[in-house]
Amino acid sequence: MKVLSPLRSCALAAVLATSALHATAASPAVVYDFGGTPTSLAPTSAVAGLTATGMSFGGGAVDGAGIAPGALNFSSGNDNGYLEFGVTVLAGQQFDADSLSVRAAALLIGSGIQLRSSVDSFASNLLNTTLGTGYPNFQDYTAFLGSLAVFQDLTGTTTFRLYGVSGFGGAELAIDSMTLAGTVSPIVAPVPEPQAYALMLTSLVVLGAVARRRNNRAA
Repeated sequence: MKVLSPLRSCALAAVLATSALHATAASPAVVYDFGGTPTSLAPTSAVAGLTATGMSFGGGAVDGAGIAPGALNFSSGNDNGYLEFGVTVLAGQQFDADSLSVRAAALLIGSGIQLRSSVDSFASNLLNTTLGTGYPNFQDYTAFLGSLAVFQDLTGTTTFRLYGVSGFGGAELAIDSMTLAGTVSPIVAPVPEPQAYALMLTSLVVLGAVARRRNNRAA
């Protein structure tokens, strides 16, 4: 998990204000599809190079099972409740995150969502919006991450949280799916700069000269 300094955290918050304006076309990397009555909170799919945990509730949020058939139900009496999942990049790989999308609908008028992540200890909102439709009319809400440097070249584990919020201190919503899009690629060793090659060559020349002098003295 990457933890940002206070300065970088402030910079992230500033960029997040405009990140939703950038479109994305990356392929799904991790998908949670709750179509039908969900019997598992495990990921539906994950691309090679990534593993993902099952969804879990925290902060006072619970699964209001059966409230809205055909979706994962979220219920919280406070704005600190969240739904959480973690994505781990396998050794030798890196992940460039592009977007995180939630397909959701309100069960309680005024319910909204906030998306946060462990890159800054869940301090900044990647997305903060009131749900515009009620169940069963699902709508997509997307946080665009591709323009944020802290979500590029990710290694290790990054955790994402979906908070349910409202002006009334709690929220109820139905979630049809969640999709993290991005690209996995092998970590490539950096190529030495030309200056590094020149330094190496100079060092070899000096070592060669020293060796010749020693040989001449020995002779």
